[in-house]
Amino acid sequence: MGFRQRTWFGRTAVARKVFATLTVVLLCHPHEAMAHHMIGGAVPRSVLGGFFSGLAHPVIGPDHLAFILAVGIIAAAFAEGGVFPVVFLSTSLAGCVLRLTGVSVVGGEVAVAVTVVAAGVFLAVDRKIRRSRLLVGLALAGAFHGYAYGESMVGAEPTPIVGYLLGLAVIQYAVAMGAFAVARRFDDRALAGRDVTMRAAGITVGMIGVVAFALAL
Repeated sequence: MGFRQRTWFGRTAVARKVFATLTVVLLCHPHEAMAHHMIGGAVPRSVLGGFFSGLAHPVIGPDHLAFILAVGIIAAAFAEGGVFPVVFLSTSLAGCVLRLTGVSVVGGEVAVAVTVVAAGVFLAVDRKIRRSRLLVGLALAGAFHGYAYGESMVGAEPTPIVGYLLGLAVIQYAVAMGAFAVARRFDDRALAGRDVTMRAAGITVGMIGVVAFALAL
């Protein structure tokens, strides 16, 4: 793919299984998956409750999870790609705090869905893009995802909010860097089907974004 600066990994079967699983979960339980509520929709009342809610939110939302995985995979294509997940993580926390301070943005969930579709297109289509522009895009996407995370904590006390932010930081970094590490591990062992795998992954991520967009309208 034209935008990468390092070769993509192979292991076609493994990658297809991962993204196929995401698709099945989303399509089988779309409304529940996109609800993004933890502990039955109740607001956490302790730092520990906030922490576990923060850990859960990006994982139970397939749109968030798909985007975070895409961030890690895309980052692996660049020589110093480790900064990509950090940029996304930082702005997602900032977006969450912004929402909790009372800032209101119309169409937040729609914006999140658009970022997922964009990530899918980026993976699926052979395009070149400047690293600086990609970082700006990830920063904006992080702000929108963080804003969506903050919706579930509106009205919470400061203590559980601190735990929530910590949980968000831990899980997003772990998922993104996990995808990054897997991609880098097989970076120099590319198989013939790697480009097909990346396009299949991009299409799957894009599908998740399209479904999220439809549910957000």
